[in-house]
Amino acid sequence: LTHDLEYALNKSEYVVISIGAQAVRDLMTNVSKIESYKDKKYILCMKGIEDLTGKRLSEILIEFGVDPQNIAVWVGPGHIQSFVAGIPSVMIIDSYNPELSEFLAKYLKSELIRFYQGQDIIGSEIGAAAKNVMGVAAGLLDGVNYQTLKGGLMARGAREVSRLIKACGGNELSAY
Repeated sequence: LTHDLEYALNKSEYVVISIGAQAVRDLMTNVSKIESYKDKKYILCMKGIEDLTGKRLSEILIEFGVDPQNIAVWVGPGHIQSFVAGIPSVMIIDSYNPELSEFLAKYLKSELIRFYQGQDIIGSEIGAAAKNVMGVAAGLLDGVNYQTLKGGLMARGAREVSRLIKACGGNELSAY
């Protein structure tokens, strides 16, 4: 782990990025000043859509000249509290490059994380960002003691997320 971008890019083949989604553009502005940055494979370990442009995080890297074949996303859910407690999780690795997804899913797996290989990076990115809206709504229903409405929220919410994925160019089945 390092915050020294030049060191990280010069010494690494893979670069794992886990920062706030709205900071990706600023990070890539700095990363793009380092000559070797285009030769790396990037794993984005966060979710979100850029506020100002509506772009997915992988699209921002592509805008800075990173080859789509060198970009992967790692999406959850996964919570550090669960890992510390020894509770396993299932996550997705997705990429424009199926071989990269396969390699990362095998390399990063552990007793606590099982990876599935996504086949729709648009769906994985949009779905990961949009599912949090459903989580907030479910929490609100809990807060007002309307838990019986959560089934409808999940069924309807999954359908709406699938429509959003399709509208963004992804496979609507990725929501499920």
